[in-house]
Amino acid sequence: MTRPDRDDEDTGWQRLHPLTPVLRGGRSLAVLVGVLGTQGLRQGSPLGVAGVLGAGALLAALAGTVAWRTTRYRVEAGELQVDSGVLVRRARRVPLARMQSVDVVRPLAARVLGLAELRLEVVGGDDTEAPLRYLSEADARRLQEVLLAGGRRTTAQDPAHDPAHGPVHVAEQVLVQVPTGALVGSVLLGGPAIVSLLVLVALLVVLAVQPSAALPLLGTGASVVLATGGVSVRRVLAEYGATVAESPEGLRLRSGLLDTRTQAVPPGRVQAVRVLEPLLWRPFGW
Repeated sequence: MTRPDRDDEDTGWQRLHPLTPVLRGGRSLAVLVGVLGTQGLRQGSPLGVAGVLGAGALLAALAGTVAWRTTRYRVEAGELQVDSGVLVRRARRVPLARMQSVDVVRPLAARVLGLAELRLEVVGGDDTEAPLRYLSEADARRLQEVLLAGGRRTTAQDPAHDPAHGPVHVAEQVLVQVPTGALVGSVLLGGPAIVSLLVLVALLVVLAVQPSAALPLLGTGASVVLATGGVSVRRVLAEYGATVAESPEGLRLRSGLLDTRTQAVPPGRVQAVRVLEPLLWRPFGW
């Protein structure tokens, strides 16, 4: 009898990276720690909390392994096919003709392990279709090239193919890259940063005029500053190094400092372009 793995190879099916259960289990364990950690230490014994977390880690690893074993994908007949599920099998078929963009996303934890996510957006879809979490970075970028080529696999005779490393990126032309100084400046002149500044100024004024009245407001003010400041920091991290380049396969958009994102948009698939000029940005030409 032929092994299932051999059947997958013969029919073109491939599996996600073997380290996928580690990352998925780690995410589940982090959620469990957040839910049970502080409350458990307050209301229960550290040994009991450790036992619950250990059991949770074991279950998360088992669930991640089963999910990895039952998930497979391939590019066939002009579509990306993804099968998954244990109790309820799910077969997703995404026609490449409806593809809007192909993204390679690398969260920080995945980058440490050399892994990446592949996300596919289709015309008329509200959410990402058939996400593949996780692939090796090389496999994710290779699959991105295959999808951009409409499912055509490169061959040894293809001038854009390197037999040792797969598809070769043709020289691309950088259209625009956001300078770091401009990004930080735009964030400091954005709504969240201005709200933080106004709250701080208000607290300092109240503290100077009537210190006793400022104390009850410190907690609320600190919460507002942390929330709005967090929005600003997340924007800098997400949009750091934002670059738009043009290549034969279409537009390529890259950004991110900790979590990186590379988005590829095939030619002719740009649906709209917006230009926003907030009042405080205009003197700088942003």
